[in-house]
Amino acid sequence: IVHYHKQGYSMVYAQDKHGKKTPLNGHEIFDDQGHCKTELDAVVESPRGVKKLVEAKSARVPLRLDRVLKSKVLYKLKYYKDNQKKLEEVIGGPLNVVFSIDPGIREDGTALYLGQDARYVRKQKTMMDFLRSQEIVLSQSFGFPVSFLFLNSRPSIPGAEQLSPAPDRANPRGGKGRG
Repeated sequence: IVHYHKQGYSMVYAQDKHGKKTPLNGHEIFDDQGHCKTELDAVVESPRGVKKLVEAKSARVPLRLDRVLKSKVLYKLKYYKDNQKKLEEVIGGPLNVVFSIDPGIREDGTALYLGQDARYVRKQKTMMDFLRSQEIVLSQSFGFPVSFLFLNSRPSIPGAEQLSPAPDRANPRGGKGRG
């Protein structure tokens, strides 16, 4: 959200029958039987009026490229395609999907931490390049724009991430690992 806000985007709001506006962030989509089918991570609108459904994913753990595509992207795109009309009604415009992915490295494909394993950085950079290379094919296959944005989702002080030690592999959220 911060990334889009800095670029002049605004949050998209839904209005209920009482006129109350709520952001579409976290908005749940239900099927006809009342079962929750998905939750919208965020919907933003550009200064030019283009609305984007933002799907946040973490891909800090290296996976095979086909598995990343299948487990992080394709199942969501299939759901969006199958429910495109309903989603466009909720969003208030044509479907335009952005997968905002935290790859565990910088957006430019360089190490995020001092001492970060070079093989890990290479694998993650390869994954980023692979997903970017799929944007046109996915957009054509599903019939709506699909793009990828790679961001570091860990909170930090600007510039501090380059000084941070790599997280403990046994406990990537910090603290002391067991053992």
